[in-house]
Amino acid sequence: MENRFLTRLCSLSPLGAAEQSLLKHLIRKSLSIEARGIVCRAGEPVEYYPVVLAGWAARCHMFSNGERQITGLLLPGDLAYSSRHATSVAVEEIIALSVCRVALISRRDLHDLMEERPAIADALQAYAAAEYAISNAWLVSLGRRNALERISHLLCELQHRMHQVEAKSANSFTLPLTQSDFADALGLTPVHVNRKLQDLRQERLIRLKSKNIEILDLPFLKARAYFDPAYLDHAPIAAFQAEMT
Repeated sequence: MENRFLTRLCSLSPLGAAEQSLLKHLIRKSLSIEARGIVCRAGEPVEYYPVVLAGWAARCHMFSNGERQITGLLLPGDLAYSSRHATSVAVEEIIALSVCRVALISRRDLHDLMEERPAIADALQAYAAAEYAISNAWLVSLGRRNALERISHLLCELQHRMHQVEAKSANSFTLPLTQSDFADALGLTPVHVNRKLQDLRQERLIRLKSKNIEILDLPFLKARAYFDPAYLDHAPIAAFQAEMT
């Protein structure tokens, strides 16, 4: 299986062959988790960092009434806890949205490796900055974009993130999100999500079929959503470091 975790890290910060080999050594073992299965529960000690090697997962805040807010999507190659400042106890649920292949990296071993290899520390800091930038973009969507712009912006973001680890994906990729998943990520209702997805289909901007999506007019969709991929390619590391200190 292609190691998309290394692909994603190297897309943000260069890693030499020695550093890549050391990281591969940390993620030799993996396990399969069924769709809607729990990867990590809130309140559990964080001794291992989950890495999504294949499939999609989500970070979720769960409410006592059973409702949830999806606070982040974990795509192939994503690390669930990206910062050396991650808390020792999980504050969110991590749930598989599709069948996932997940590796568990020892928190201690990874931090030791970051101390020994500055290039690895730099790559993970760049990844953490990218995650911070994504969270900021989501916050802007919730606060200022209308429903159609929110959905369009998220689709553009997902296309770009998938293209970073699967260059052949171009404008088509697997999209295992249900309408409820979209709703919980975007602060909308499933009915509203359905209407707006239908609008995009009728405008011939997207094609959805069997959990796959093809974006038919990516430039127009980007313009519709005011989407600028710079936050995904050139994360504001200095700003992230200032925020975390």
